[in-house]
Amino acid sequence: MRVNPDDDVVRGTEVKAAYQKKVDRITRIVALVVAFLSTYFFIIKILFL
Repeated sequence: MRVNPDDDVVRGTEVKAAYQKKVDRITRIVALVVAFLSTYFFIIKILFL
């Protein structure tokens, strides 16, 4: 009895290296912005509220 492979396995949905590099860069930038803003608002909250 033959088992049909999943479409993802057949098509090979691996992300291309160039696209993955771009996504990693955008993710890093977004993470830095979120970390900066959360730290900034936390300090403002401590000092003024």
